[in-house]
Amino acid sequence: MRFLDTRGLGEVDYEPDCDIETFREQAHVLIVVMKAMDHSQYAVMEAVRAIHKTKPTGLLLLFKTALHEGYPDPAFEHMCPYPFDSEDWTK
Repeated sequence: MRFLDTRGLGEVDYEPDCDIETFREQAHVLIVVMKAMDHSQYAVMEAVRAIHKTKPTGLLLLFKTALHEGYPDPAFEHMCPYPFDSEDWTK
């Protein structure tokens, strides 16, 4: 298993087209990691759209990070009891 970890899309002086083109045919899964509260997600979404156009049946995993940054106050506590600690949390 190999991973291509690009620099942050939208970073200054980084053009992802070469990386995306190089690994287009080799990739089996696209893993996208985005900060949940980042207001500048356009570059990431455009890259995902471009990849999806060329490989519409590819598997996409999306991870949203730093969810705590969206809490209304730094003292805001996590949900208690935590609703996802049992196997039957869908009911």
